[in-house]
Amino acid sequence: MTMILFVALGIIVTLITSGVTGGIVGVLTGLVFVIVTLPFTALAIYDLNCIVMGQCNVWAWIRTTFVVISIIFMIVGLIMALMAAKSSKGDKKEEKIETTTPTITITKSTTP
Repeated sequence: MTMILFVALGIIVTLITSGVTGGIVGVLTGLVFVIVTLPFTALAIYDLNCIVMGQCNVWAWIRTTFVVISIIFMIVGLIMALMAAKSSKGDKKEEKIETTTPTITITKSTTP
């Protein structure tokens, strides 16, 4: 119940500040923002409640699946980065770079 009050307060503050800074366009933008982010906020509240209170087996398995998939992506990315670094080490050849010292020539005018 407390979380719902905080979400409602956040929505009201968002709409007021959007209205003050942007007029009617700001209110409409704030309203669109609230509508778009409200499902994600509700999911975050449910997720937090699930972690704290427990008794939500389906969501726990969905969350576990997401975590496992993200870890698999990280491992595959790490392996690909290591393979790319290893293959690029063998491609480097030493190149000699010739440098020349610049010379400055000062000429004086003979006419006054």
